[in-house]
Amino acid sequence: MDNSLPFSDPKFSEEIIEYSLEDVFVNKKDIYNCSICLEMKPVLYQCYNGHLNCLQCWENHLKTRKTCPVCRLNISLQTLGKNLALELFLSQEIMKCPYSDLCEYMNYGTFKDKHIRECEYRSIKCECLAIMKFNELEKHQKQCPKSKLSCSHCQTVFFRDLNHLEICDEMNISCHQCQTKIKRKELIDHVRDACPKTKIICPFKYLGCGDDFYRQDKRSHFTSDQHINVCMGIGSDQPVFMTTLEKGTFETTFEFLGVDSALSYQKSDTEDKDLVAIIHNLGNQPFAKDYDYIINLYDKNNKIISSGVKSCLLKYNGQIFGLQDFQSIKLTIFKKNQLPQYT
Repeated sequence: MDNSLPFSDPKFSEEIIEYSLEDVFVNKKDIYNCSICLEMKPVLYQCYNGHLNCLQCWENHLKTRKTCPVCRLNISLQTLGKNLALELFLSQEIMKCPYSDLCEYMNYGTFKDKHIRECEYRSIKCECLAIMKFNELEKHQKQCPKSKLSCSHCQTVFFRDLNHLEICDEMNISCHQCQTKIKRKELIDHVRDACPKTKIICPFKYLGCGDDFYRQDKRSHFTSDQHINVCMGIGSDQPVFMTTLEKGTFETTFEFLGVDSALSYQKSDTEDKDLVAIIHNLGNQPFAKDYDYIINLYDKNNKIISSGVKSCLLKYNGQIFGLQDFQSIKLTIFKKNQLPQYT
């Protein structure tokens, strides 16, 4: 849904329409007609003897003759004058609006001084080049391609016709696989790393299990007979998982068999010179009895300087090391060939 807010409306200009007084005046009178073109004109100019013509006809006539076409009086454009009395009479003449028959009749003076600028049916032209009546403007602005909107998701100001919402990174869209609402800019990461409907290949492919399955079925795959039978053929000294915690950091997170976990260390409560390596949230998992682990400390040359004991995840209680100048701590997990008996 487009929830973007109006930022600015498009500009518009008055669209002048051509109309003749003969068509809009209720009572047509010859006294307002030009004696040359015989058309009713709103403004007429006269010679000293009162003969009336529109300015355009006077100009055309005086190009070839310098006399009045009626009385032959010598004249020029500078000697012509308006008939103010006639203009006053004209302003009182009743007329209908040239824009719409829905407007009430009015006198010509009211139309010229006020109604022509206020009529809701007058023609206007939007900057998008659409022509409409003034009372249609508000409706047009809501869909005009030149109206500006402020995106409700990222506050970008854009023209409506640019389809900004089709590319806005901050807009919530539905994942095409799981229908989860997520920001467009996060969709790729979501599909790759989190979407339950994304098909993934078993992370133990290098051990022989190359099945693919939906991410939401990962736990059931890891506990399936097919997966276990494949992985059970691995020698007990062959690692199935490794992660490293570098010195200067106190925790590294990882995922093992669909379970979020972490490797961390802290100082021993009993000896200040010792540290305790900790594995989080694996010892209480049902599969813990099937895996052994070893935690080793390495120097900057990647050589072991302290080695832990190979133990079962089920019995994990934390391993204590002497505080040496270590560079990294490595956790290695192995699959058991044969389930040991624990009491």
